[in-house]
Amino acid sequence: MSKNRRGKSTKPEKDRKISNSNSRPNQIRVFVATPGDVSKERGILRELLEDFDLMFDGLETINIRFVGWETAVPSLGRAQELINKKLRHADIFVGIMWNRFGSDTGKFESGTEEEFNVAFDLWKERGVPWVIFYFSEVPSVLNSAEETDQRKKVIEFKEMVQKHGLTDTYSDINEFRRKILRHLGHVIMRILHYQN
Repeated sequence: MSKNRRGKSTKPEKDRKISNSNSRPNQIRVFVATPGDVSKERGILRELLEDFDLMFDGLETINIRFVGWETAVPSLGRAQELINKKLRHADIFVGIMWNRFGSDTGKFESGTEEEFNVAFDLWKERGVPWVIFYFSEVPSVLNSAEETDQRKKVIEFKEMVQKHGLTDTYSDINEFRRKILRHLGHVIMRILHYQN
């Protein structure tokens, strides 16, 4: 086992996985869970993952993939479960919320809530995926009781997630871009380090 300059081990504990990528060790799947009011952040994240993929192209045989509801193949069955199947193979889970909590899935009050719970259960069982959750603090005006109710659910959900780990916030789209670049870069490099 190698050690870094401070004498600490540079390998993970034996029983803890850092990646789900068994068959293709250099493929990193990033699952993105969001309600509909953060589509701009979702787009930034997708572009960033494409940039990471290009950055590693030629250096190593690394493939970084965006995974979410858009990548699920249409089929019969409960729609959210088809999306959850994609999540079960993810190496990184990124959740983002602002004012909208989402729509009921039949099991949870929103798809994002269900996806977080699936990711959290997987993390408790296997140590994967790495879970990152952001909550937007961009100012907004809520114009109806339904919007206020959605915002209340986001706040309650945030408090629940924070009981299990560290979350982050951002106050504008540029801050989100800076944070997600730094955080994802850190996690991707960590995964690659432990795969090799």
